[in-house]
Order: sequence, then C-alpha cells, then structure tokens
Amino acid sequence: MTLPDGSVVTLDSDSRIAVAFTSGDRRLRLVAGRARFEVAHEADRPFIVAAGGGEVVATGTQFDISLIGGEPSVRLIEGSIEVQRPVASTEADPTLSKVRLKPGQMALVDTPAPPQLASTAGERWVSGTLSFENAPLADVLAEANRYTTRQVRLSDPSLGSLRFTGGFRAGNPDQLATALASGFELRIDRGPDGDLVLTKP
Repeated sequence: MTLPDGSVVTLDSDSRIAVAFTSGDRRLRLVAGRARFEVAHEADRPFIVAAGGGEVVATGTQFDISLIGGEPSVRLIEGSIEVQRPVASTEADPTLSKVRLKPGQMALVDTPAPPQLASTAGERWVSGTLSFENAPLADVLAEANRYTTRQVRLSDPSLGSLRFTGGFRAGNPDQLATALASGFELRIDRGPDGDLVLTKP
C-alpha cells in the first residue's frame, strides 16, 4: 500500500499496521505480523514505526520489521535507521537505548542488545518465497502455516528440533509436506480436519 507521503508498505500474511501521520512526524505501529517499509525521504519529518516496546526512526530508507517469533526485530536493507529501545522505562522517566544500523544488520526492537548481521534467509518473503538457514523444523512449520488454512503438523514434538535449510513457495502445504517427508524420511498422514501430519515411519 502507498501511504499519503509516498512511502510504500508491504504487509505479510496476517499482518496489520496502524497509521497516524501529523505535520510534524509520520508515525505507525506494527500491530501484528511483518512489514517492509520503503520510506519516502523527508528530512524534516521522521518516519517512526513502533513495534513491541521500541521504535525505529527513519527519514528515507528500506527496512523490514517483524513481530513473528515473539521478539520484535528490524532488518535494514538500505539507507540508515535508528532503533530506540527501552532500558528502564516508566511513564514519568523513560530511558532509551539508541543504536544506528547499517545495511545488512538486524537488531531487536524492544530489548537492548548489539546489532548483528542479518541472515539473508529472511529476505524473500515479499516475493512469496520462504527461506531458512539451519532453522528448527518447528519454526519452519510455524512460519509456513501462517499462509494457509490447511496446516502441516508434527505427530511428535521431538521432530521439531530437526534442522532445515532451504526455500519453498508459501501457500502450498501439500508440496511442503512432500518435500519435508522425503528429506527427513517421514510419513504423511491426514488428520480429520484435512491437516497434513508428518510422522515417523
């Protein structure tokens, strides 16, 4: 979607933002899911995205913010952004930690921690492709199941610790289940609700 200032926001599946622009700043909040922001340059009107307990401040740049996985995070694609994170916060006396990211870096939004190089595995969600590097199978399925009503599940929670590296198109549970079953030597059962259940043979 294109915002009133010309900035472009791409929302992932099951994602929501709230927008509140004023003459002095451009404020948004990522309410759920994940979004990519391509910010129109306005030096005198910062572009501020709140996520979790912190904020990301930009004037003109491109970055992703994600609430998926429970820890709000930001990944800078190009330009420069400042992440403002609470250290000790009360309404009367908020204390913020500020860190500036370089392209290719990521940081947690609401927890003070040093920025780190971002994995390239998360870059392609905007094209409908999900990719992972040495990720637990439980995390892979949690991400993939956001894009479809029929779910791919595990019959045994211990299978969730298997590690997966690779990519696939979002929204095709049959193809995903077949690929994972082949790669990990599992059987595919069908649940009564139509879900695909990966099971040890």
